[in-house]
Amino acid sequence: MSDTNIQLVHSAGEARVDSRVIADEIGVKHKNSFALIKQYASRFEQLGLLPFQTDKPLKGTIGGRPEKFALLSEDQSYFLLSLSANTDRVVDIKLKLVKA
Repeated sequence: MSDTNIQLVHSAGEARVDSRVIADEIGVKHKNSFALIKQYASRFEQLGLLPFQTDKPLKGTIGGRPEKFALLSEDQSYFLLSLSANTDRVVDIKLKLVKA
């Protein structure tokens, strides 16, 4: 986990967090946290619009599929964190989200 603030993205007039950033911060593979988002999508949507995005593979890489991710609102970010075990790392990321 980095000591810097969480990078926010502005989408549809509000601050959002890239699901890849949250996964990185709590030390899990994005595919695992993204699977949780997809599994509970209808519940995430109860907290607002759930925009999914696709990012091209990094320039210079051979092959690879575009990576899908979600731009989560503050409430959706907390919901994703609530689905994770309350380790020291997860508690720290919750604090960083509040500060962001």
